[in-house]
Amino acid sequence: MTRQKHPDLAVYLWFNRLLKFKKLKYKLFLLAFIATHVPLLTYIAYIFLSNQHNWSYTELMVLVTATLIGTLFVLWAIHHLLKPVSHSAEALDQYLHNATIRPLPHYIDDEMGQLMRRVGYTLHTLDRRFKALENVSSYDFLTDLHNRRSAKAQLNDNTFRVGQTYLVMIDLDDFKAINDHLGHFAGDVVLKDVASEIKASFMTPDDWAARWGGDEFLLILHGDEQSIIQQLATLQENINQKSIPFENRTITYSISLGLTGYQENQSIKDLLKQADRALLTAKNKGKNQLYQN
Repeated sequence: MTRQKHPDLAVYLWFNRLLKFKKLKYKLFLLAFIATHVPLLTYIAYIFLSNQHNWSYTELMVLVTATLIGTLFVLWAIHHLLKPVSHSAEALDQYLHNATIRPLPHYIDDEMGQLMRRVGYTLHTLDRRFKALENVSSYDFLTDLHNRRSAKAQLNDNTFRVGQTYLVMIDLDDFKAINDHLGHFAGDVVLKDVASEIKASFMTPDDWAARWGGDEFLLILHGDEQSIIQQLATLQENINQKSIPFENRTITYSISLGLTGYQENQSIKDLLKQADRALLTAKNKGKNQLYQN
């Protein structure tokens, strides 16, 4: 692969090749050491070699000790002055691996502060955009329920419990007639309304629903059998009592429901087939009813 050239980084890249340390702080320390100690050591050597000194051993030790203390201070200062770089890198790594944002200080005014502010702003912006994309790809834009793709993922991730997890298939009765006689906009109004009623019927935080396709909805409900049946009966009754204003008329509609409970070691495919058969039976028995398989 051809390396891309960066003229503005030429000097940095030259130093990077010259100074083989992996960490930037060691490179900076070496440069600071050369800048301060080479002139000092050169001067000391010159004084001694020219026999112009009249220093005592104690004075020399004081000078060397002060130099060492200064060297240690510079190393300590460089280490901490570069902390914003490591914090920014760790924040990027943390978001990359865990999708969590590490707080970075935003009140520092120098270049390091600007770096941390920009990294923090970039991470928050990316996070918002990723979540927006995830929402678009996982939810049905009309009903704000899970779409079929997201529902399949949810079904595979769900921990089903025998006697506590139930799958429901819901289909709007005579929905084609609504679209044909009142138009597709009226159909959209009905789809939004049934989705709203479904969400309002949830009894536990683990309940969820998806638009499975067209006018068909899938629900995962949790609880005992009788409470689930009562929950669905209430949903059906609420829908039967509704009259939705639309233009110069009102729309009424009904739903058919197929209910099945999860059995031990049952596959998702079989569970869906059972719920679909129950829904078909409800349709064949006259619609606007609940049938349990």
